[in-house]
Amino acid sequence: MRLSTLSRWAFILCATSLLHAADPSDLPADVQKVADKADAAVAAVAKTAEAQMDKIKAQEIKDLQRLHDATKKSDQVRAQAILAKIEAIKSSMAPPAPILLVADGQKVAFLGDSITQFGWGKPTGYVNEVVAGLEANGIKVNPIPAGISGNTSNDMLGRVDNDVLSKKPDWLTVSCGVNDVWHGANGVPLDQYKEKITAILDKAKAAGTRVMILTSTVIGEDLPNANNVKLADYNDFLRALAKERGLPLADLNADMQAAIKEGGKPGTNLLTVDGVHMNDAGNQLMARGILRAFGLGKPQMAKAEAAWPDAGDRSKK
Repeated sequence: MRLSTLSRWAFILCATSLLHAADPSDLPADVQKVADKADAAVAAVAKTAEAQMDKIKAQEIKDLQRLHDATKKSDQVRAQAILAKIEAIKSSMAPPAPILLVADGQKVAFLGDSITQFGWGKPTGYVNEVVAGLEANGIKVNPIPAGISGNTSNDMLGRVDNDVLSKKPDWLTVSCGVNDVWHGANGVPLDQYKEKITAILDKAKAAGTRVMILTSTVIGEDLPNANNVKLADYNDFLRALAKERGLPLADLNADMQAAIKEGGKPGTNLLTVDGVHMNDAGNQLMARGILRAFGLGKPQMAKAEAAWPDAGDRSKK
């Protein structure tokens, strides 16, 4: 008698479960080795089985859709029942795997100011946590740290060729705007800021480097202050520019504002050491935003966070 494919999978699963019926510590080393190998085989089989079932369900959806189209005019009640069946099948299917934008072996540059400089200089800095989070998911990137304290968009434009593009990165994250506003008269007005950021993106495009835009983080955790109000226009420009050019956006300002509104207390700092520069929780928030923008889903984010040094409060997901 010939077993069906699903029957063979069921047999393998049952046989493997017998290897683990006893306490693993009671198994001899050679048996444990067999059990571990079986575990890997079962995981592969389960993944294949899930994919096969989803393939069958996808075909069923197509068939039902054709039936719906053929009956929707003559029998609306039946057509609605078919649609309900289609939705039920869709909900039972495995969610699509996230599409990761960054690949193993690529170079990722991090252009920014002191927030980025400290993000690389500290083991718990956001740059290091992005790198560690990707590696925990099998993606080992080569970081190019390019954060310099006090930099504005004017400074970054002046050095992006030498500090970043000359090293031929595959990706560039751009974190710029805090000092353009915070430095007041020595900062960069919005119209000039738009020109500088656009020029940086144009240079990266010409060099074949993909860009992720980061919205600028808060200038003081008292959110309604004058600097944050002014900064909002800079961040609105960044959001619009990312949408216009089809670039990934890590909206860190929105993430910070949401976290502060939820858990912040007047007169204290939740995410920064001084209202601007990140503490451990702030670095984690930045790393999460960037990793999500790179395409990591919940299971991958869990792996990423498990690889971070034990620091700060990770309760703000």
